Amino acid sequence: MTQWIVLALINAGTASTPSRLARNLGHDTGAMSRLIECLVNRGLAERRPSESDRRVTELTLTAEGQATLHGQGEHVRNVWKEALSALEPEEVAQLASLLLRVLTRFEQLEGDDE
Repeated sequence: MTQWIVLALINAGTASTPSRLARNLGHDTGAMSRLIECLVNRGLAERRPSESDRRVTELTLTAEGQATLHGQGEHVRNVWKEALSALEPEEVAQLASLLLRVLTRFEQLEGDDE
């Protein structure tokens, strides 16, 4: 599931560098480096130097990475449906609202760091 989330974040442009991915997922940079290495070795992602800052490595999905992301989408949705099936619809809505508030706060904190 974590690999799929990383592919989705790269694809969406939400996080295209190893450090941003690590921050977004709460992983340490070593764990994120190993996960990215796995994706690169499987041919799902590529590393490229940033055009704006050559010290920064940016990540992009390969065609195979795109296919994997979209092919696994249904499976991921089913896992989430199963996990959330223990909650009432109102509880799912409340959870989504709370998570959105937490995400918004994380984004504000990240903006403070820059």
